[in-house]
Amino acid sequence: MPETTITPQTCALAGLDVVLAAANTDGSKFANPTDERTFLLVENTNGATRNVVIETQATSVNVAGYGAQALVDKTVTVPATTGKTLIGPFPPGQFNDASGDVHITFSAVSGVTIAAVRLTRV
Repeated sequence: MPETTITPQTCALAGLDVVLAAANTDGSKFANPTDERTFLLVENTNGATRNVVIETQATSVNVAGYGAQALVDKTVTVPATTGKTLIGPFPPGQFNDASGDVHITFSAVSGVTIAAVRLTRV
């Protein structure tokens, strides 16, 4: 099964009733515009913690005075039993692929639901 494409839900001033979908064992991806207003909401109802890995697309960044600094995947642990974690924003230079998508994988998907949420500009 290929990775799932998640369509970001838009949160406005009036609020958003976030709809979560089951995590995919092959991972997921979502569009990440360059304004850094997209986040990932992960809920874990399983009795064990779950790791979400945000895949780095760039391998290094040059920092003035420090030279090339390695960039690595970001792993976030979601607590067990109704743990909810909001992850992001995602700097596009590190996390976006050539199509502008962020790719994520999971240590396990049993009990894990996810949603991409995009904040509007008021």
